[in-house]
Amino acid sequence: MKIYSVLLGGALLLLSGFLACENANNAKTQEARERLSKSIAKSKQEKSNFSIGILAEVFEEDPQTGTPKTEINLISPQFPEHLLLARDFNYFNINKKDWASLEIPQDASLAFRSNFKGRGSHYYLKQKEHVVELMRREIVDISKKELEQFSSYRTIDLANRRAKEGTYICFQSDEDETLRLSVYFSADAKARAMKYEGKNDWTHLIYNTSELKDDGPNPSFIDQYYEYYRGKKFGLFNLRHSGDWDYIKYSRLRDAKEFNFTIDHETTLVDGAHRRTPCFEE
Repeated sequence: MKIYSVLLGGALLLLSGFLACENANNAKTQEARERLSKSIAKSKQEKSNFSIGILAEVFEEDPQTGTPKTEINLISPQFPEHLLLARDFNYFNINKKDWASLEIPQDASLAFRSNFKGRGSHYYLKQKEHVVELMRREIVDISKKELEQFSSYRTIDLANRRAKEGTYICFQSDEDETLRLSVYFSADAKARAMKYEGKNDWTHLIYNTSELKDDGPNPSFIDQYYEYYRGKKFGLFNLRHSGDWDYIKYSRLRDAKEFNFTIDHETTLVDGAHRRTPCFEE
């Protein structure tokens, strides 16, 4: 399923495959998304200032087989960006009890694999302080017992990562004037993370569905995300855009309590455009 984005009414919208993908409700894609959501891995390396985790999200389906392709991103509560590690078919965690037989070091941060028609790759992450290295081994035939050597696939310096082009929208609670949050959008107009004013950590968002409601003077585009924090699903995040306005309905999973927010234009807009820095940094 391809992801599309548009710019309308001065605000960023996410139209992830809306009306452009006939199989948006394809059962295989939905099943893959749920599996990916449940299999999110998390890891914290000792002697490091950064805790890291993985978010894997379906971004496309193979047009001939319908097999989901996934975008595998590195995340951390310390920053809002999703840092691309790899794009591959499917995504599965590798249980630590299987690491030795697959020649994965026991001090690795986490490990995962891809699989498609008997082929795929093994990956593991190793972290030394603020530097993360992704190691990869291609599997041409899973029936073969001999394994190829791992090689370095990607290295990310978390302390000196290059900031990607993105924007922030600031929201004010409809019920509590002291409750405000900052939402980060990547350059492709996807909501990636959110942080409450006064908090240190970002919680990350993974896309679920899109919907159009054309029942008023301005159509409403509603994008739904799951909220994750340190590997656990915490809530359901609905972002609605209508005209020049943006709204959030947040449902907390543990008690089904709902919170509503509205865009704060005064804080969000800088020189007539969405701000490029977090809303409430001290």
